[in-house]
Amino acid sequence: MAEPVQVLVVFDTRLGHTMNLAFQVAHGVKMVEGCEPVTRRVTLSERESIVPGGERYERVQAQLEPIETCSLADLEASSAIVTGSPTRFGVMTHGLKALWDRTGDLWQRRALYGKVGAAFCSTSTPHGGQEMTIWSMLLPMMHHGLLICPPGYGEESYFHAASPYGATQLSGPHSNQGMSEQEERAAIFLGRRVAKVARQLSLAPEVRFEHA
Repeated sequence: MAEPVQVLVVFDTRLGHTMNLAFQVAHGVKMVEGCEPVTRRVTLSERESIVPGGERYERVQAQLEPIETCSLADLEASSAIVTGSPTRFGVMTHGLKALWDRTGDLWQRRALYGKVGAAFCSTSTPHGGQEMTIWSMLLPMMHHGLLICPPGYGEESYFHAASPYGATQLSGPHSNQGMSEQEERAAIFLGRRVAKVARQLSLAPEVRFEHA
């Protein structure tokens, strides 16, 4: 029996919005026969002063504890990498950037070349930097030679929520807004799409490894 195609879903989060998106992306991966999601988080960092603490923050931290921290070996072992981050002034968080900053050896060995890549994010407001944050996550993937797999408008929910560049969620000005049905569907679709493309590429490895 063939080994399942592994899709790595790695995220950073503070109040759980990006984590919940990650769970829905992973759910979408599970829906594709022969594919397996591997959910990881980045190294936990100190809470920024603007992020409210209290019971909700502590509850999310407790949820994060059993989730393994993403390693370089996780990146190398996967067939696809989907990253998620809340926005920090229009770019990914320090924690996720720090993970990419450690991948120099993988880049030199072209260890990630030809894998499938995608991204998702959460912001407080509709124009709070969603698309720029997604782009910031796609840039290191491009440097590594990943094959970027955007959702486009392949699912009806993308006409009402999210972005053709990646799945998104609005958390509200006070970060207390839950995920809408449209946002959930968009995240699931992204996971399914990435998994389907990764599975097809696994059947044609010469496409992935076509470099000088």
